[in-house]
Amino acid sequence: MSDGLAATAVAAKVPGAAEVPPAAEVPPAAGASRLRFASVVNSFAGLGVYGLSAVTGPLLARSLGPAARGDYAAVVAPTELIGWFLAFGMPMAALYYARDHDDRSLVMGSWALALTAGSVMVAVVWMFVPPYLHGHSPVTVPWFRVFLLMAIFFGPMATAQSLLMARGRVVPFNVLRELSLVLNTAFVVALAIAGRLTLRTALGAALLGDVIWCIATTWYVRAWPGRGFRRHVARLELRYAARVAPGSLSSMVVNRLDQLILVGVVASSQLALYAVAATAAAVSNAVSVGVSQALLPHLRAIDTTADRRVQAARAARWTFAASATIAVTIAVTAPVVIPLLFGRAFAGAVPLLWILLPGQVAADLAAVLGSRLQAEGRPGITSQALIVAMLVTVIGLAIAVKPFGTRGAAVVTVVSQFAFLTWVVVRGRPRGRHALGAHARTNRGGAGLIATRTTYI
Repeated sequence: MSDGLAATAVAAKVPGAAEVPPAAEVPPAAGASRLRFASVVNSFAGLGVYGLSAVTGPLLARSLGPAARGDYAAVVAPTELIGWFLAFGMPMAALYYARDHDDRSLVMGSWALALTAGSVMVAVVWMFVPPYLHGHSPVTVPWFRVFLLMAIFFGPMATAQSLLMARGRVVPFNVLRELSLVLNTAFVVALAIAGRLTLRTALGAALLGDVIWCIATTWYVRAWPGRGFRRHVARLELRYAARVAPGSLSSMVVNRLDQLILVGVVASSQLALYAVAATAAAVSNAVSVGVSQALLPHLRAIDTTADRRVQAARAARWTFAASATIAVTIAVTAPVVIPLLFGRAFAGAVPLLWILLPGQVAADLAAVLGSRLQAEGRPGITSQALIVAMLVTVIGLAIAVKPFGTRGAAVVTVVSQFAFLTWVVVRGRPRGRHALGAHARTNRGGAGLIATRTTYI
Protein backbone atom coordinates (compact mmCIF):
# COMPACT_ATOMS: atom_id res chain seq x y z
CA MET A 1 0.00 0.00 0.00
CA SER A 2 1.05 3.52 -0.38
CA ASP A 3 -1.13 6.65 0.12
CA GLY A 4 -2.19 9.03 3.09
CA LEU A 5 -5.09 10.35 5.39
CA ALA A 6 -6.45 13.88 6.07
CA ALA A 7 -8.15 16.19 8.68
CA THR A 8 -10.20 15.83 11.87
CA ALA A 9 -12.73 18.47 12.74
CA VAL A 10 -14.32 20.92 10.38
CA ALA A 11 -11.82 23.52 11.60
CA ALA A 12 -8.94 21.06 12.03
CA LYS A 13 -8.07 19.88 8.56
CA VAL A 14 -4.85 19.46 6.61
CA PRO A 15 -2.31 21.78 8.18
CA GLY A 16 -2.43 25.13 6.48
CA ALA A 17 -5.95 24.59 5.10
CA ALA A 18 -8.21 26.18 7.67
CA GLU A 19 -11.15 26.45 5.29
CA VAL A 20 -12.20 25.34 1.85
CA PRO A 21 -10.12 27.39 -0.59
CA PRO A 22 -12.10 29.65 -2.89
CA ALA A 23 -12.57 28.43 -6.43
CA ALA A 24 -10.59 31.29 -7.90
CA GLU A 25 -9.51 31.21 -11.50
CA VAL A 26 -5.85 30.31 -11.92
CA PRO A 27 -3.85 32.38 -14.44
CA PRO A 28 -2.74 30.04 -17.28
CA ALA A 29 0.98 30.79 -16.86
CA ALA A 30 0.94 30.31 -13.10
CA GLY A 31 -1.20 27.20 -13.45
CA ALA A 32 1.15 25.67 -16.00
CA SER A 33 4.10 26.33 -13.71
CA ARG A 34 2.34 24.66 -10.78
CA LEU A 35 1.40 21.70 -12.94
CA ARG A 36 4.99 21.23 -14.10
CA PHE A 37 6.30 21.46 -10.55
CA ALA A 38 3.77 19.00 -9.13
CA SER A 39 4.17 16.60 -12.07
CA VAL A 40 7.96 16.60 -11.83
CA VAL A 41 7.99 16.15 -8.04
CA ASN A 42 5.38 13.39 -8.18
CA SER A 43 7.12 11.60 -11.05
CA PHE A 44 10.59 11.73 -9.56
CA ALA A 45 9.27 10.59 -6.19
CA GLY A 46 7.63 7.61 -7.87
CA LEU A 47 10.71 6.83 -9.92
CA GLY A 48 12.80 7.06 -6.76
CA VAL A 49 10.69 4.37 -5.16
CA TYR A 50 11.13 2.19 -8.23
CA GLY A 51 14.83 2.81 -7.80
CA LEU A 52 14.50 1.35 -4.33
CA SER A 53 13.03 -1.78 -5.93
CA ALA A 54 16.41 -2.21 -7.63
CA VAL A 55 17.64 -2.86 -4.10
CA THR A 56 14.78 -4.82 -2.53
CA GLY A 57 13.90 -6.81 -5.67
CA PRO A 58 17.27 -8.54 -6.03
CA LEU A 59 17.57 -9.05 -2.26
CA LEU A 60 14.17 -10.74 -2.11
CA ALA A 61 14.86 -12.81 -5.23
CA ARG A 62 18.27 -14.03 -4.10
CA SER A 63 17.29 -14.65 -0.49
CA LEU A 64 13.90 -16.25 -1.09
CA GLY A 65 14.42 -17.98 -4.43
CA PRO A 66 11.79 -18.19 -7.19
CA ALA A 67 9.28 -20.30 -5.22
CA ALA A 68 9.22 -18.21 -2.03
CA ARG A 69 9.38 -15.01 -4.09
CA GLY A 70 6.22 -16.22 -5.84
CA ASP A 71 4.61 -16.86 -2.44
CA TYR A 72 5.48 -13.30 -1.44
CA ALA A 73 3.79 -11.97 -4.59
CA ALA A 74 0.76 -14.20 -3.93
CA VAL A 75 0.16 -12.34 -0.65
CA VAL A 76 1.13 -8.76 -1.50
CA ALA A 77 -0.25 -8.30 -5.04
CA PRO A 78 -3.86 -9.51 -4.49
CA THR A 79 -4.31 -7.70 -1.15
CA GLU A 80 -2.99 -4.49 -2.69
CA LEU A 81 -5.58 -4.85 -5.42
CA ILE A 82 -8.30 -5.44 -2.82
CA GLY A 83 -7.22 -2.25 -1.04
CA TRP A 84 -7.69 -0.27 -4.24
CA PHE A 85 -11.07 -1.91 -4.79
CA LEU A 86 -12.24 -1.01 -1.29
CA ALA A 87 -11.24 2.62 -1.89
CA PHE A 88 -14.04 2.58 -4.50
CA GLY A 89 -13.03 5.80 -6.22
CA MET A 90 -13.54 7.86 -3.05
CA PRO A 91 -10.07 9.49 -3.29
CA MET A 92 -10.89 10.83 -6.75
CA ALA A 93 -14.36 11.91 -5.63
CA ALA A 94 -12.86 13.85 -2.72
CA LEU A 95 -10.40 15.50 -5.08
CA TYR A 96 -13.23 16.46 -7.43
CA TYR A 97 -15.26 18.07 -4.61
CA ALA A 98 -12.32 19.61 -2.75
CA ARG A 99 -13.29 23.05 -4.08
CA ASP A 100 -16.74 22.82 -2.50
CA HIS A 101 -16.39 20.95 0.81
CA ASP A 102 -14.08 20.78 3.82
CA ASP A 103 -11.52 18.01 4.16
CA ARG A 104 -13.01 16.45 7.27
CA SER A 105 -16.41 15.70 5.75
CA LEU A 106 -14.80 14.29 2.60
CA VAL A 107 -12.47 11.99 4.55
CA MET A 108 -15.27 10.84 6.86
CA GLY A 109 -17.31 9.80 3.82
CA SER A 110 -14.45 7.49 2.89
CA TRP A 111 -14.17 6.17 6.45
CA ALA A 112 -17.90 5.38 6.50
CA LEU A 113 -17.58 3.30 3.33
CA ALA A 114 -14.42 1.56 4.52
CA LEU A 115 -15.81 0.55 7.90
CA THR A 116 -19.10 -0.77 6.49
CA ALA A 117 -18.74 -2.21 3.01
CA GLY A 118 -15.04 -2.88 3.53
CA SER A 119 -15.61 -4.94 6.66
CA VAL A 120 -18.28 -7.01 4.94
CA MET A 121 -16.08 -7.70 1.93
CA VAL A 122 -13.13 -8.70 4.07
CA ALA A 123 -15.33 -11.09 6.05
CA VAL A 124 -16.48 -12.77 2.82
CA VAL A 125 -13.00 -13.00 1.27
CA TRP A 126 -11.60 -14.36 4.56
CA MET A 127 -13.26 -17.73 4.02
CA PHE A 128 -11.84 -18.24 0.54
CA VAL A 129 -8.19 -17.51 1.34
CA PRO A 130 -7.07 -21.15 1.95
CA PRO A 131 -8.45 -22.57 -1.34
CA TYR A 132 -7.17 -19.53 -3.24
CA LEU A 133 -3.63 -20.15 -1.96
CA HIS A 134 -3.78 -23.94 -2.23
CA GLY A 135 -0.70 -24.09 -4.48
CA HIS A 136 1.46 -21.95 -2.19
CA SER A 137 3.15 -22.31 1.16
CA PRO A 138 0.77 -22.65 4.16
CA VAL A 139 2.59 -19.66 5.65
CA THR A 140 0.87 -17.40 3.12
CA VAL A 141 -2.66 -17.95 4.50
CA PRO A 142 -2.40 -16.08 7.85
CA TRP A 143 -0.26 -13.37 6.28
CA PHE A 144 -2.79 -12.88 3.49
CA ARG A 145 -5.53 -12.38 6.09
CA VAL A 146 -3.50 -9.80 8.01
CA PHE A 147 -2.82 -7.82 4.85
CA LEU A 148 -6.51 -8.17 4.03
CA LEU A 149 -7.41 -6.38 7.26
CA MET A 150 -4.95 -3.60 6.46
CA ALA A 151 -6.73 -3.10 3.14
CA ILE A 152 -9.71 -1.58 4.99
CA PHE A 153 -7.61 1.45 5.94
CA PHE A 154 -6.37 2.17 2.45
CA GLY A 155 -9.44 4.03 1.16
CA PRO A 156 -9.54 6.77 3.84
CA MET A 157 -5.79 7.22 3.61
CA ALA A 158 -5.81 7.56 -0.16
CA THR A 159 -8.70 10.01 0.15
CA ALA A 160 -6.80 12.26 2.53
CA GLN A 161 -3.68 12.06 0.45
CA SER A 162 -5.64 13.28 -2.57
CA LEU A 163 -6.76 16.26 -0.51
CA LEU A 164 -3.15 17.11 0.29
CA MET A 165 -2.54 17.36 -3.45
CA ALA A 166 -5.73 19.38 -3.93
CA ARG A 167 -4.51 21.92 -1.37
CA GLY A 168 -1.15 22.24 -3.14
CA ARG A 169 0.86 20.41 -0.44
CA VAL A 170 2.97 18.52 -2.97
CA VAL A 171 5.94 17.64 -0.73
CA PRO A 172 3.92 16.21 2.23
CA PHE A 173 1.79 14.37 -0.30
CA ASN A 174 4.81 12.60 -1.74
CA VAL A 175 6.46 11.95 1.61
CA LEU A 176 3.37 10.16 2.90
CA ARG A 177 2.72 8.44 -0.43
CA GLU A 178 6.14 6.78 -0.46
CA LEU A 179 6.73 6.33 3.28
CA SER A 180 5.60 2.71 3.47
CA LEU A 181 7.79 1.60 0.56
CA VAL A 182 10.82 3.49 1.86
CA LEU A 183 10.42 1.87 5.28
CA ASN A 184 9.97 -1.55 3.68
CA THR A 185 13.22 -1.07 1.76
CA ALA A 186 15.09 -0.16 4.94
CA PHE A 187 13.71 -3.20 6.75
CA VAL A 188 14.52 -5.60 3.88
CA VAL A 189 18.09 -4.31 3.61
CA ALA A 190 18.57 -4.65 7.38
CA LEU A 191 17.22 -8.19 7.37
CA ALA A 192 19.43 -9.17 4.43
CA ILE A 193 22.54 -7.78 6.14
CA ALA A 194 21.62 -9.71 9.29
CA GLY A 195 21.10 -12.88 7.26
CA ARG A 196 17.45 -13.18 8.39
CA LEU A 197 15.54 -12.36 5.21
CA THR A 198 12.99 -15.15 4.82
CA LEU A 199 9.43 -15.29 3.51
CA ARG A 200 8.04 -14.59 6.99
CA THR A 201 10.37 -11.71 7.76
CA ALA A 202 9.90 -10.20 4.28
CA LEU A 203 6.14 -10.16 4.74
CA GLY A 204 6.61 -8.81 8.25
CA ALA A 205 8.73 -5.96 6.89
CA ALA A 206 6.05 -5.05 4.37
CA LEU A 207 3.35 -5.15 7.05
CA LEU A 208 5.37 -3.07 9.52
CA GLY A 209 5.98 -0.45 6.84
CA ASP A 210 2.24 -0.22 6.23
CA VAL A 211 1.43 0.08 9.94
CA ILE A 212 3.99 2.81 10.58
CA TRP A 213 2.84 4.67 7.50
CA CYS A 214 -0.75 4.47 8.70
CA ILE A 215 0.13 5.82 12.15
CA ALA A 216 2.39 8.57 10.80
CA THR A 217 -0.19 9.72 8.28
CA THR A 218 -2.98 9.77 10.83
CA TRP A 219 -0.83 11.78 13.22
CA TYR A 220 0.29 14.28 10.59
CA VAL A 221 -3.14 15.12 9.22
CA ARG A 222 -5.19 14.21 12.32
CA ALA A 223 -7.65 12.13 10.30
CA TRP A 224 -8.79 9.33 12.55
CA PRO A 225 -12.47 8.32 12.21
CA GLY A 226 -14.86 10.31 14.38
CA ARG A 227 -16.90 13.47 14.09
CA GLY A 228 -17.45 15.38 10.88
CA PHE A 229 -19.53 12.93 8.83
CA ARG A 230 -22.05 14.70 6.60
CA ARG A 231 -24.57 12.53 4.84
CA HIS A 232 -25.15 14.83 1.86
CA VAL A 233 -21.40 15.10 1.23
CA ALA A 234 -21.00 11.32 1.45
CA ARG A 235 -23.82 10.90 -1.07
CA LEU A 236 -22.07 13.26 -3.47
CA GLU A 237 -18.82 11.32 -3.09
CA LEU A 238 -20.52 7.97 -3.60
CA ARG A 239 -22.31 9.13 -6.74
CA TYR A 240 -19.10 10.34 -8.30
CA ALA A 241 -17.11 7.38 -6.96
CA ALA A 242 -19.58 4.93 -8.48
CA ARG A 243 -18.64 6.31 -11.89
CA VAL A 244 -14.94 6.86 -11.27
CA ALA A 245 -14.12 3.72 -9.26
CA PRO A 246 -13.19 1.53 -12.26
CA GLY A 247 -11.15 4.38 -13.70
CA SER A 248 -9.20 4.92 -10.49
CA LEU A 249 -8.53 1.18 -10.40
CA SER A 250 -7.38 1.05 -14.04
CA SER A 251 -3.62 0.76 -13.54
CA MET A 252 -3.95 -1.67 -10.64
CA VAL A 253 -6.51 -3.96 -12.25
CA VAL A 254 -5.12 -4.06 -15.78
CA ASN A 255 -1.57 -4.52 -14.48
CA ARG A 256 -2.38 -6.83 -11.55
CA LEU A 257 -5.35 -8.94 -12.63
CA ASP A 258 -3.02 -11.20 -14.59
CA GLN A 259 -0.97 -11.93 -11.44
CA LEU A 260 -4.16 -12.32 -9.40
CA ILE A 261 -5.35 -15.09 -11.71
CA LEU A 262 -1.91 -16.63 -12.22
CA VAL A 263 -1.58 -17.18 -8.45
CA GLY A 264 -3.94 -20.13 -8.66
CA VAL A 265 -2.80 -21.40 -12.07
CA VAL A 266 1.00 -21.43 -12.46
CA ALA A 267 3.85 -22.58 -10.24
CA SER A 268 5.38 -20.16 -7.75
CA SER A 269 8.65 -20.04 -9.73
CA GLN A 270 6.82 -18.97 -12.90
CA LEU A 271 4.79 -16.41 -10.94
CA ALA A 272 8.06 -14.99 -9.59
CA LEU A 273 9.42 -14.48 -13.14
CA TYR A 274 6.20 -12.78 -14.14
CA ALA A 275 6.21 -10.58 -11.03
CA VAL A 276 9.76 -9.38 -11.78
CA ALA A 277 8.85 -8.65 -15.43
CA ALA A 278 5.65 -6.83 -14.47
CA THR A 279 7.46 -4.74 -11.87
CA ALA A 280 10.20 -3.75 -14.32
CA ALA A 281 7.69 -2.92 -17.06
CA ALA A 282 5.71 -0.69 -14.70
CA VAL A 283 8.60 1.69 -13.94
CA SER A 284 7.10 4.34 -16.23
CA ASN A 285 3.84 4.07 -14.31
CA ALA A 286 5.42 6.46 -11.81
CA VAL A 287 5.39 9.14 -14.51
CA SER A 288 1.75 8.70 -15.50
CA VAL A 289 0.64 8.52 -11.87
CA GLY A 290 2.64 11.63 -11.00
CA VAL A 291 1.21 13.61 -13.91
CA SER A 292 -2.35 12.37 -13.32
CA GLN A 293 -2.27 13.24 -9.63
CA ALA A 294 -1.18 16.78 -10.45
CA LEU A 295 -3.36 17.20 -13.54
CA LEU A 296 -6.81 16.63 -12.04
CA PRO A 297 -6.69 19.37 -9.36
CA HIS A 298 -4.94 21.65 -11.85
CA LEU A 299 -7.70 21.25 -14.43
CA ARG A 300 -10.35 21.67 -11.75
CA ALA A 301 -8.88 25.10 -10.97
CA ILE A 302 -9.12 26.28 -14.60
CA ASP A 303 -12.44 27.77 -15.68
CA THR A 304 -11.68 28.13 -19.41
CA THR A 305 -12.39 25.06 -21.53
CA ALA A 306 -9.76 25.94 -24.15
CA ASP A 307 -7.00 26.39 -21.55
CA ARG A 308 -7.99 23.17 -19.85
CA ARG A 309 -7.73 21.17 -23.07
CA VAL A 310 -4.39 22.75 -23.98
CA GLN A 311 -2.94 21.83 -20.59
CA ALA A 312 -4.32 18.28 -20.81
CA ALA A 313 -2.88 17.76 -24.32
CA ARG A 314 0.51 19.04 -23.21
CA ALA A 315 0.50 16.67 -20.22
CA ALA A 316 -0.41 13.73 -22.49
CA ARG A 317 2.43 14.48 -24.91
CA TRP A 318 4.94 14.79 -22.09
CA THR A 319 3.75 11.52 -20.55
CA PHE A 320 4.00 9.62 -23.83
CA ALA A 321 7.52 10.90 -24.52
CA ALA A 322 8.74 10.07 -21.02
CA SER A 323 7.04 6.66 -20.91
CA ALA A 324 8.33 5.60 -24.35
CA THR A 325 11.87 6.69 -23.48
CA ILE A 326 11.82 4.71 -20.25
CA ALA A 327 10.40 1.64 -22.03
CA VAL A 328 13.10 1.67 -24.73
CA THR A 329 15.84 2.08 -22.11
CA ILE A 330 14.53 -0.83 -20.06
CA ALA A 331 14.15 -3.06 -23.13
CA VAL A 332 17.75 -2.47 -24.20
CA THR A 333 19.32 -2.95 -20.77
CA ALA A 334 17.12 -5.77 -19.41
CA PRO A 335 19.13 -8.75 -20.77
CA VAL A 336 22.11 -7.58 -18.74
CA VAL A 337 20.49 -5.86 -15.76
CA ILE A 338 17.90 -8.44 -14.71
CA PRO A 339 20.28 -11.45 -14.47
CA LEU A 340 22.87 -9.20 -12.83
CA LEU A 341 20.46 -7.94 -10.17
CA PHE A 342 18.22 -10.95 -9.62
CA GLY A 343 20.44 -13.85 -10.62
CA ARG A 344 20.48 -16.15 -13.64
CA ALA A 345 17.42 -17.98 -12.36
CA PHE A 346 15.37 -14.88 -13.28
CA ALA A 347 16.69 -14.52 -16.84
CA GLY A 348 13.37 -15.94 -18.04
CA ALA A 349 11.71 -12.67 -16.99
CA VAL A 350 13.36 -10.76 -19.88
CA PRO A 351 11.15 -12.08 -22.73
CA LEU A 352 8.08 -11.43 -20.58
CA LEU A 353 9.30 -7.89 -19.96
CA TRP A 354 9.73 -7.22 -23.69
CA ILE A 355 6.13 -8.29 -24.26
CA LEU A 356 4.75 -6.13 -21.45
CA LEU A 357 6.55 -2.83 -22.19
CA PRO A 358 4.40 -1.56 -25.14
CA GLY A 359 1.24 -2.13 -23.15
CA GLN A 360 2.62 -0.13 -20.23
CA VAL A 361 3.23 2.87 -22.50
CA ALA A 362 -0.39 2.64 -23.69
CA ALA A 363 -1.64 2.38 -20.10
CA ASP A 364 0.41 5.41 -19.06
CA LEU A 365 -1.10 7.56 -21.79
CA ALA A 366 -4.61 6.31 -21.06
CA ALA A 367 -4.25 7.19 -17.36
CA VAL A 368 -3.44 10.83 -18.15
CA LEU A 369 -6.24 11.10 -20.69
CA GLY A 370 -8.56 9.63 -18.07
CA SER A 371 -7.62 12.40 -15.63
CA ARG A 372 -8.90 14.98 -18.11
CA LEU A 373 -12.20 13.13 -18.40
CA GLN A 374 -12.51 12.94 -14.62
CA ALA A 375 -11.86 16.67 -14.29
CA GLU A 376 -14.57 17.33 -16.88
CA GLY A 377 -17.06 15.26 -14.91
CA ARG A 378 -16.95 12.38 -17.41
CA PRO A 379 -15.38 9.56 -15.38
CA GLY A 380 -17.83 7.08 -16.85
CA ILE A 381 -15.80 6.87 -20.06
CA THR A 382 -12.73 5.69 -18.16
CA SER A 383 -14.90 3.20 -16.30
CA GLN A 384 -16.29 1.86 -19.56
CA ALA A 385 -12.77 1.55 -20.95
CA LEU A 386 -11.65 -0.43 -17.93
CA ILE A 387 -14.63 -2.77 -18.21
CA VAL A 388 -13.58 -3.49 -21.80
CA ALA A 389 -9.98 -4.06 -20.67
CA MET A 390 -11.13 -6.36 -17.87
CA LEU A 391 -13.26 -8.42 -20.25
CA VAL A 392 -10.33 -8.76 -22.63
CA THR A 393 -8.10 -9.78 -19.72
CA VAL A 394 -10.47 -12.32 -18.16
CA ILE A 395 -11.48 -13.95 -21.45
CA GLY A 396 -7.95 -13.82 -22.81
CA LEU A 397 -6.41 -15.35 -19.70
CA ALA A 398 -8.99 -18.12 -19.70
CA ILE A 399 -7.94 -18.96 -23.27
CA ALA A 400 -4.21 -18.25 -23.21
CA VAL A 401 -2.81 -19.19 -19.78
CA LYS A 402 -3.16 -22.97 -20.03
CA PRO A 403 -1.51 -23.45 -23.45
CA PHE A 404 0.93 -20.53 -23.33
CA GLY A 405 1.53 -19.94 -19.61
CA THR A 406 2.95 -16.62 -18.46
CA ARG A 407 3.77 -15.49 -22.00
CA GLY A 408 0.13 -15.85 -22.93
CA ALA A 409 -0.82 -13.82 -19.85
CA ALA A 410 1.64 -11.09 -20.86
CA VAL A 411 0.20 -10.84 -24.39
CA VAL A 412 -3.34 -10.67 -23.02
CA THR A 413 -2.32 -7.89 -20.63
CA VAL A 414 -0.86 -5.82 -23.46
CA VAL A 415 -3.97 -6.29 -25.62
CA SER A 416 -6.18 -5.19 -22.70
CA GLN A 417 -4.05 -2.08 -22.12
CA PHE A 418 -4.33 -1.03 -25.76
CA ALA A 419 -8.08 -1.67 -25.62
CA PHE A 420 -8.21 0.64 -22.61
CA LEU A 421 -6.33 3.38 -24.45
CA THR A 422 -8.38 3.01 -27.63
CA TRP A 423 -11.67 3.34 -25.78
CA VAL A 424 -10.52 6.43 -23.85
CA VAL A 425 -9.26 8.12 -27.02
CA VAL A 426 -12.28 7.34 -29.21
CA ARG A 427 -15.05 7.90 -26.66
CA GLY A 428 -13.27 10.70 -24.82
CA ARG A 429 -13.07 13.16 -27.69
CA PRO A 430 -14.29 16.61 -26.59
CA ARG A 431 -17.95 17.07 -27.45
CA GLY A 432 -19.98 20.09 -26.50
CA ARG A 433 -19.46 21.85 -23.18
CA HIS A 434 -17.96 19.10 -21.03
CA ALA A 435 -16.22 21.36 -18.57
CA LEU A 436 -15.97 22.34 -14.98
CA GLY A 437 -18.66 24.93 -15.04
CA ALA A 438 -20.65 23.22 -17.76
CA HIS A 439 -22.83 21.22 -15.39
CA ALA A 440 -25.85 22.92 -13.90
CA ARG A 441 -25.57 22.96 -10.13
CA THR A 442 -28.10 23.53 -7.44
CA ASN A 443 -27.64 24.27 -3.77
CA ARG A 444 -29.33 21.79 -1.49
CA GLY A 445 -28.54 22.31 2.12
CA GLY A 446 -25.30 24.07 1.21
CA ALA A 447 -24.01 21.22 -0.98
CA GLY A 448 -23.27 21.70 -4.66
CA LEU A 449 -25.11 18.84 -6.36
CA ILE A 450 -24.68 18.11 -10.03
CA ALA A 451 -28.11 18.54 -11.54
CA THR A 452 -27.24 17.45 -15.07
CA ARG A 453 -25.68 14.18 -16.09
CA THR A 454 -23.05 14.02 -18.76
CA THR A 455 -23.44 12.10 -21.98
CA TYR A 456 -21.12 9.22 -21.13
CA ILE A 457 -22.29 7.98 -17.74
